[in-house]
Amino acid sequence: MYPFERFTEAAKRVLTFAQEEAQRSHSGYIGPEHVLLGLMREGDSVAASVLNNLGVEVTQVRTSIEAILGTGGRTGIQQIIPTSQVKKVIEVSFEEARRMGDNYVGTEHILLGLHVEGENIASHILQDIGAGRDRVRAEIERLRAAGASTAEEATATSGLSERIPAMHIPSEVLARAGQRATTEEARKVDGAHLLWALLESDEARVRFALLEAGADLDRLRELLMLPEALIELRRRLRDAEAERRKASDKHDYTAAGSAYEREQQLRAELAKLEAEWSNPGAS
Repeated sequence: MYPFERFTEAAKRVLTFAQEEAQRSHSGYIGPEHVLLGLMREGDSVAASVLNNLGVEVTQVRTSIEAILGTGGRTGIQQIIPTSQVKKVIEVSFEEARRMGDNYVGTEHILLGLHVEGENIASHILQDIGAGRDRVRAEIERLRAAGASTAEEATATSGLSERIPAMHIPSEVLARAGQRATTEEARKVDGAHLLWALLESDEARVRFALLEAGADLDRLRELLMLPEALIELRRRLRDAEAERRKASDKHDYTAAGSAYEREQQLRAELAKLEAEWSNPGAS
C-alpha cells in the first residue's frame, strides 16, 4: 500500500519496535502509542533527539499510556495489525516528507504524523508533557538546519552506509553549514553548504588541496551563493505553508485553500528558478 522502500532504516526499525511494543502490552493492535514508544526506542534518530531535547522520557510516556489503557491482558491473537489511526499517521508522514522537500520518510516525519493526525493517545500525551506540535516542528527544523537528518537520509536508498564508516566532520564546520542553510532558507544542509563551511573554516587541508588544484576560492564562494530572488521565493513559500497550517488549525478552510493555491504556485516558481540556477547553460 505504501512505498516503504522510501523509509529510512531508522524509520523501518521504528515500525518493528512499535509491533514489539504492541506485543509487550498484549494488545491485539498496533496503535499510535506503540509508534511513539518505537520512536523513543530508536535512539540514534532525529525524532528521538527531538523528544529528548523537549524533555520527553520513555518511562513517563509508558506510565501515561498504562494510566489510560491499563496494562492489558494476554490475547490469543497471532497477527497484530495497525489501527486505522496508524495507517493515517503513515499517510501523513509521507505528506510531511513531501511538504519538507524530502524524497525519503524519516523518523521526524512519523513524529509529525502523530501530531498532525491529532486524534490519538500519543499526540495527547505529548501535548500534556509539553511537546506539542508547534514545539516539535520547531525543534525538528532547528535540528535539520544543523544537518541532523543526514545520517537517516543516507540509509534511505543505499546500503553503502553499512560498508563505509561515518564521516567525522568538526562541529564548527557543521554549525557553519547549518547557518549557511538557514541564511538560504534551505530545508536541509547539503553538500554546497558543507563546502562553503569548509572554505570559511580553518580546515587547512581542504583549502590547500583546492589551491593546489588551481581553484579560485573567491570565485568558488561566489558560485556557491544563491541569488537573492531564490532565497526570497523560499521565504515566501515557508510563509505560505505556515499560513495554510494556521488556517487549517482554525478550521478556516477558505483561507487554507487560498494559501494552498499560493503555495503550489510558489513551488512551481521555485522549482523553475532552482533548475535555471543549477543548469545555467541549459536552454
